Parts: sequence; C-alpha cells; structure tokens
Amino acid sequence: MPVPNKFRRNTTYNCIRLYIFGNNRPCPNDGSIANSHTIHYDGINADKVYISDNLHEYKNIHIPVSQQPVIFKGDVVIKEGAWIGENVSIIGACIGKNSVIAANSVVTKDIPDYSVCAGVPAKVIKKYCFERNEWISVS
Repeated sequence: MPVPNKFRRNTTYNCIRLYIFGNNRPCPNDGSIANSHTIHYDGINADKVYISDNLHEYKNIHIPVSQQPVIFKGDVVIKEGAWIGENVSIIGACIGKNSVIAANSVVTKDIPDYSVCAGVPAKVIKKYCFERNEWISVS
C-alpha cells in the first residue's frame, strides 16, 4: 500500500506494517507515526497526533538517552470510531471502539471500548452505560 501524500508533510515515520481501514487517515497535518508495527484505524482525529510502539531506554544515567536502546512497548491498535484529540501521544496502547481521547493526552495503557480518557498519563474519566444509554463519570 503506498503511503498517502498527507503523511509526507511534516511527518516522520518508519513503519514496518501500517494498516488503514476506512476513509479517514490516522495522521493528518503535522502528525507522526514512529516505528509502529500495527495500526488498525477507522475513526477521526485532530492534528499533531504522535503514534509509536516504542520508547527510549533511560535507565543508565551514565549514557545519554539518545544513545540508549529503543524498547518495544507494544503494538498500537486504534479501533473503529475512535476520536483522537489534538496533540495526543499514543505509545504502545490500544484505543477502544468509539472511545474519545482528550486533547494533549498521553496514552500509555489500553483504553476500553466506549470510554473517554484524558490526562498525562491518560486515565478513563467516562464510560458509556448501555443500561442507562448515557455517558457516566468514573470516580
């Protein structure tokens, strides 16, 4: 699959496998996909979204972080209908079906289906209650 032109502008990526399902593309203007092994996506998102499956090691204080190894964190999966806000970073995590990730959030753990999350690190703040047919706050 050729990389769409929209990925080339202000974007760095080194994808091994990139799967894009649906009409929406995972990284519009100024987004980044770095070393992601697998991304499944059929949702919407704002600009400046960073998606990666790895982190830089930083345990050894005698070696600059840039010279330490890169560590695989986990495959990134973005399920259908997800809404990813502006300036969001997703690192080795799964975003659940029809979930919302608030702007400026950093997602490092899996987010369940039908959830709203926000923060650094991102935490679930609302879940959809099918019995009541409404979003409810999580305490």
